[in-house]
Amino acid sequence: HYIQMVNSAFRIFSKTGGPQTLPLKTSTLWLGQAGYCANEKGYDPVVRYDEQAEQWLLSQWVQSDNGTQTFECIAVSKTSDPESDGWYLYMIPSVDPVTQKGFLMDYPKIGIWPDTYFMTTQRGFPSWGQDVWALDRNAMLAGNGFTPVHFFIPEPTLFLMPADVDGTPPVAGSPGLFARIVDGERFGGLDRIEIFSMV
Repeated sequence: HYIQMVNSAFRIFSKTGGPQTLPLKTSTLWLGQAGYCANEKGYDPVVRYDEQAEQWLLSQWVQSDNGTQTFECIAVSKTSDPESDGWYLYMIPSVDPVTQKGFLMDYPKIGIWPDTYFMTTQRGFPSWGQDVWALDRNAMLAGNGFTPVHFFIPEPTLFLMPADVDGTPPVAGSPGLFARIVDGERFGGLDRIEIFSMV
């Protein structure tokens, strides 16, 4: 399959380019579910194919009615056939680990790692910081519940990109890797690439 996703909508194609579905609102995946993911307006879509599991991951964020909190809506295909076999659905709320208040989860990036889905989000540019999330890959692939590991990284705020496995996976237990480009003129020091790891 090939999946194309834009704000609030997606469509599934065959690898040869033939459409397998009509364009669908992403919110339709959550029809009948409680929570904001069934809202029609979603932003910053992400599509990932988990090559080792042969399952798909779709995500977008939505906002609460009063705009004070966002939610990352993640759908994981139950099998390698996203067209016919359905999706496991997850909604991850933005809650600051210190203040316990909601915040903006903007520009999400998701990387597939052997035992974890790593997600990074941005609170605002240039000085609101970033958030890192470790999501239990095995639980999500099986449709089970889990508690995300979440922490905050202060400025300089540029996109923090999680590494994404394509091809041969790293050795078991290898730390997840993240990289961000820092503009020295704006934030001080030399232009640089900062590397982070998470075990």
